Amino acid sequence: DGGVLAAFVLILGPLGFNDETPTVLGMRAFRLAADAQFDIVVPIDSLRDRLSAVIDTEGEAPFDLPHEVPSVQWQVALPPRDGWSPAQSVADADLVQVSTDGVAEIKKLIPADAEEYFVRRVRSAVWGANISTDVALPAGVAFAAASLGFLGDGEAQVSLRGPWTRLVTSRGNIVAKSYTF
Repeated sequence: DGGVLAAFVLILGPLGFNDETPTVLGMRAFRLAADAQFDIVVPIDSLRDRLSAVIDTEGEAPFDLPHEVPSVQWQVALPPRDGWSPAQSVADADLVQVSTDGVAEIKKLIPADAEEYFVRRVRSAVWGANISTDVALPAGVAFAAASLGFLGDGEAQVSLRGPWTRLVTSRGNIVAKSYTF
């Protein structure tokens, strides 16, 4: 749809063949005043500065895209746009608790002098753990939603499509692709 700007940010992702960390992306969508077609990768700071100037504006506000920087590359597959099947609802408070518990678990398990490989394995295990008995919903989804400020006091809707899981809140979306469950 040329009338929507979808901005993605990578929160978690695997490094290498044996890394089972789910790919977890934050996504915000913005209605454009006019249709436009573009697919660019820009530094997060440039986008954040421009969006913060218009995000709380009522009605239409001018928005200039940041310049694409060749050294910044996006190497993650994006989720499908349509074909999602509703699966369940999750209370925002439950997601906040999963995130808080996950951070505490990681702090408890990782010593100060831990090597990067060990740190990645622990984070992968914690954030890749399934938090639902009904659908593939990795804990990293809760971590991403809490970290990006997407949770309030309502409920998030979970939808599925193939290996992808989407969490929709009133403040933004989290999409995740799990590699094992």
